Amino acid sequence: MFASRGVDVCKLQQLGYAYEFTSDQICTALTRLFGLPNIHLANPVVISQAIEWHRQGLDFADALHLANSQQQRQLFTFDRRFISKARGHGRCSVLEP
Repeated sequence: MFASRGVDVCKLQQLGYAYEFTSDQICTALTRLFGLPNIHLANPVVISQAIEWHRQGLDFADALHLANSQQQRQLFTFDRRFISKARGHGRCSVLEP
């Protein structure tokens, strides 16, 4: 199986919430799933970072956006909660436009 984009991973994470799993349970399941030898991720470093930041309290989709933006200096959003929680995570500053 090949997970080509973060969107695919977000769908897996949303499925976990639909079954009322905790963030930690979802992160553990994703880590185990992506550790299988027949699973290939387009960007495993980004996914791994997003999972870790989700464990630390960021929304998974926000963590994925932030992990994908680490080559940028700034990421702009209207989501003030994301801005607040993103402080101290990575090199990219999350700011309001």
